[in-house]
Amino acid sequence: MLLVLRKEGLGPQDITFVPADDGSQAAQLFTSGRVDAAVTWDPWISKAESLTGGHVLITTRDTPGVLLGIVAANSELLRNAKTE
Repeated sequence: MLLVLRKEGLGPQDITFVPADDGSQAAQLFTSGRVDAAVTWDPWISKAESLTGGHVLITTRDTPGVLLGIVAANSELLRNAKTE
């Protein structure tokens, strides 16, 4: 989302972020009309697009060399790993 905003001369201060737990919830927020845009992935992006007539602004095909990486770990597991 921030990449799209930056390309249009906008920044995070120009929008209101609405947290979502996962791609499914983001698509649900979009299809219900509670948000104007969402960041999600397939299969939810295709479903949201077909249900609402919405338009996909950008995909990973449009951004060669830009990767999104997420690492998640249980905080208790991390604490224990530091002491072993």
